Amino acid sequence: MKARPIYLVVVCFLVSVQMLFAQNQMAFTPYPELSLVSMMSSSQPAFKGGHGALVDFMSKNFNYPPQAKVKGHEGTVLVEFFIEKSGKISQPVIKKSVCEILDAEALKLIHKMPDWIPAAQNGIPVKLKYQLPIRFELN
Repeated sequence: MKARPIYLVVVCFLVSVQMLFAQNQMAFTPYPELSLVSMMSSSQPAFKGGHGALVDFMSKNFNYPPQAKVKGHEGTVLVEFFIEKSGKISQPVIKKSVCEILDAEALKLIHKMPDWIPAAQNGIPVKLKYQLPIRFELN
């Protein structure tokens, strides 16, 4: 009789371990080429000069279209683009629109940007998709 409760505990333990590993396999399935080590040794893209330089660039190159001011349009345009291995920006698209006028102005701002410092995987530059919110606010 004592063997049966121990057997039940062992079976429950094995089923739990199997479920744990099955969940981990499902969690890592979409990214089979990444390991914990490679994920830890990667770096994100950066605007040359850092966040302060990005804010400075945007404030110097920002233009609130007069038509949008008159119509009272304001809000945040979300622009998505790729930062290539070279640091160049490519394929900018509007992911969250406010209006055509502000969307066009946000794209102009992105096109004016200088090259970024690209993302890196194990020290090797890689192409990466990036999103940047651009806030248009009337004072």
